[in-house]
Amino acid sequence: MSAEPPATPRAVYAAIGCGALLLLGLVVVPFGVALATLDDPTPETRPPVDRPVDPALAPPPTPAPGPAPGPAPAGDARRVEVVVTESQGLGRVPAGTACTMDVERHDRPDGSFVCRTDLTCDGVPLYGGADSGYFDCTLYQGSPRHVAGEDRQTSRQDADPAFRVDTIRGELELSDDATGRLGAFVVRGRVTRVE
Repeated sequence: MSAEPPATPRAVYAAIGCGALLLLGLVVVPFGVALATLDDPTPETRPPVDRPVDPALAPPPTPAPGPAPGPAPAGDARRVEVVVTESQGLGRVPAGTACTMDVERHDRPDGSFVCRTDLTCDGVPLYGGADSGYFDCTLYQGSPRHVAGEDRQTSRQDADPAFRVDTIRGELELSDDATGRLGAFVVRGRVTRVE
């Protein structure tokens, strides 16, 4: 009599198949994803950024030939022009109204900075004033000198409207609650020019 090899149970084949799939998923798929992302033909490009930095964490500057690009100096204003696209609760500033603001950098003692502006639409001051108009911001170097930032608090919290600007996206939004000097309103606009 010849001895036949014992039959291999299906469970063994299933375990081998699952192990092979697991190995494929852990090794081959991540490697393929890594290769696909290394050669992305459409990387997002943005202008260089001037952001507040903790001086203790900043790397030492690398010398380069010629003048080094630096942060925008305090008081170096950027003019932003906007056209109102939507206005609610503020009849004095309808859609189509032209607005202007000069955004200035103000240094803080800790080495960071904040921006300040007065936004006026057809002679009507909407944001800013003697002791207000400050907002956290990012300033971009280059041409045009873009600015992005916001003040999320309305007059109830900090005595001026909530404010958001992003000149790269071409957006401006301003809103306030009933305690503000102009009452409750929402104004949205499209940035038309940045200098």
